Amino acid sequence: MAAWFLHPELKFYHADIDAAATGAGLDPSLVAAVCLTESSGYTAAYRYEPLFWARYHLAENPAYTGRNPRRWSASYGLMQILATTAKEAGHVGLPEALFQPEIGLRYGCGHLAKCLAWASQFKASDRDTLIAALAAYNGGRSSAQKPPNPRNIAYSLRVLKHLEKMA
Repeated sequence: MAAWFLHPELKFYHADIDAAATGAGLDPSLVAAVCLTESSGYTAAYRYEPLFWARYHLAENPAYTGRNPRRWSASYGLMQILATTAKEAGHVGLPEALFQPEIGLRYGCGHLAKCLAWASQFKASDRDTLIAALAAYNGGRSSAQKPPNPRNIAYSLRVLKHLEKMA
């Protein structure tokens, strides 16, 4: 049994994490580490991000015209996936559906896999590639820059600390 299964915070989500991670070609331990960092294993975790709405001018975007910023400029669920990120990846339901572990994990894992693919283009060590991918997951590619020193490295190191404890 993998060590991530031993975390009491994730005890209800073993099958969901394993299925979503495997479906996206990810290590379930990495996904579990992201879940612990993002939501402490709390599937109803929610974080409104008002600066995101303003920064990306979502009020002027026809896809979000008339939509409530507190719903669409927010992160949901175990992996704290942004509603807009999930929508761009094909999520057609309400943002609150991302609280459901199987849905939030599917979109969170898909986004993390894209970040890993993006970071792998740089000639860097496996660790630095992972750090850049995690930074991109947390704050977008502009926050990640290229390895080895993303601007939001502190986030990446918190995920790695959880991951190392699971080894």
